[in-house]
Order: sequence, then structure tokens, then C-alpha cells
Amino acid sequence: RAPRWVAPLQPRLDWQMWFAALGAPEDSRWFKLFLVRLLQGDRGVAALLKTNPFPETPPQWIRAEIFDYHFTDFRTRSQTGQWWQRNEGEIYVPAFSLADLK
Repeated sequence: RAPRWVAPLQPRLDWQMWFAALGAPEDSRWFKLFLVRLLQGDRGVAALLKTNPFPETPPQWIRAEIFDYHFTDFRTRSQTGQWWQRNEGEIYVPAFSLADLK
């Protein structure tokens, strides 16, 4: 979809995740706790997302990846309707489960 302008604020979770990805995962303790709460099926945390990717049952494993997004060019956008091109990035937090935390 077309990008939305939200001024002067950015969506809080998106904004915080963007800043977290600028550093090491160890520097953003809140992000690891966010992932743990998703594994635990915390509905309040899942409600922070536009849609809950785990509506029936929480995931058994979770990981975080960083992707690089760029606007598409005019030709691509007019042919496909896509506004964004996503390039593969890197693993930010390797896959883990609740059992790994014990």
C-alpha cells in the first residue's frame, strides 16, 4: 500500500523496533521481552500488532530478521502496484523457544 505520513509521531512499536535494529539485540532488552511475550501468547502484546500472526495458539519458536526496504521505481509501481521492494537482510535474534529460557 502507499506509505502513510504520520507527523510528527511515528507508530510507537515500529519506531522503537527501527531504533532497536540499529544496535545489538542485547542493547534492547524490551525487544527480547516482546518476543518472549509473543511466545507466551500474551494478548496485550499481540494487540500491539496490526494483525495477530498467531490468533489460535502462540508460536513454539520465534526469531527476528532485519529486512531492507526501498521504494520501487515508477515503472515497477505502475506495472505491479507495489510501493516497496524488500531485500533480504540478516538475523537479528536467532530462533528460540520458551524451553531455551529455562
